[in-house]
Amino acid sequence: MADPFIGEIKAVGFAFAPRNWTICKGQLMEINQNGSLFSLLGTNYGGDGRVTFGIADLRGRTVTGQGQPPGQANRVIGQLGGRQNITLQTAQLPPHKHTLSASSKEGTTHIPTNAVLATGSGSSSVTVSIPEGIPVSGEVISGPATLKLEKGKTSDSKTASGSVTTQAYAAANSLTPMSENAIGNTGGGAYIGVEQPYLTLNYIMALDGIYPSRN
Repeated sequence: MADPFIGEIKAVGFAFAPRNWTICKGQLMEINQNGSLFSLLGTNYGGDGRVTFGIADLRGRTVTGQGQPPGQANRVIGQLGGRQNITLQTAQLPPHKHTLSASSKEGTTHIPTNAVLATGSGSSSVTVSIPEGIPVSGEVISGPATLKLEKGKTSDSKTASGSVTTQAYAAANSLTPMSENAIGNTGGGAYIGVEQPYLTLNYIMALDGIYPSRN
């Protein structure tokens, strides 16, 4: 590894830094012992710029080029960013709907546990009180339906029978949101990994070598 530029970074397949090189792990270096390297790096990678300066930390990181490509954010040298995983929020999910299903058959239970919405069970028996001396005729009102009571009782009867047909569906207008508990929540909020496939190597930086000329 002869004649590298001071501050040059290489990827190597072994687990140590050769002489005059150091592993890029974000460590602080003393300026008075590495003046040439400090004059090139400054405090781009940390340090106070008076006594110490930092080496680039490439542990578990990929490298991106400095600058601003079309349609992307600007990147400056020494900038850190990115993450290994994220948690999606509602605004990040694709637009979608959750369907509330129902049965077209008549209902068979009044208990909602493990059941679904169904049509009404045809007609329901209704008993109403009729004062004495009033002819047995009248109406039973239920929702949009107004139905005649059954005739056939005497005028001194105190009760009469009728029926109400239940209407389970209507046109989809004047809608009102139901409780959010009507459709149960799901999902565990687990992190989603966003790492690309990778191979782990060591990055090393040259502490000594050729001082790079600008021209």
